[in-house]
Amino acid sequence: MKLSEQLAELVDRALTRRQFLARLGEAILGLFTYPIISSHCPHGYYEYKCCCLCHNPTFPCTQGCPYSWCWYCDYNDGRTYRCCECLSDLSKPCTPDCRNISHSYVFLTGYAPGRDG
Repeated sequence: MKLSEQLAELVDRALTRRQFLARLGEAILGLFTYPIISSHCPHGYYEYKCCCLCHNPTFPCTQGCPYSWCWYCDYNDGRTYRCCECLSDLSKPCTPDCRNISHSYVFLTGYAPGRDG
């Protein structure tokens, strides 16, 4: 093998190694920053599992809650959750600023359809 061929192979290996290390660094950085920026909830809302809530949830505290607005969601742990917002006054609308929400609560209802626990 000629010296020029050896040099070309060495440069090719160095670039490949450098590219590998750069991609490895990006992957490691992604693993550390993903939990910080991965929230699916709008800013200002509380996230619990797959629920975006107006308040930090109680489990399940429905006392003093005459009216609730609830929905179901499937989380990636294979479980289904019931997310609820307690309306303080039924005559007032539920708004994005959460003015009419007195508290939030969550129920674990079971496993998502098609998944066995």
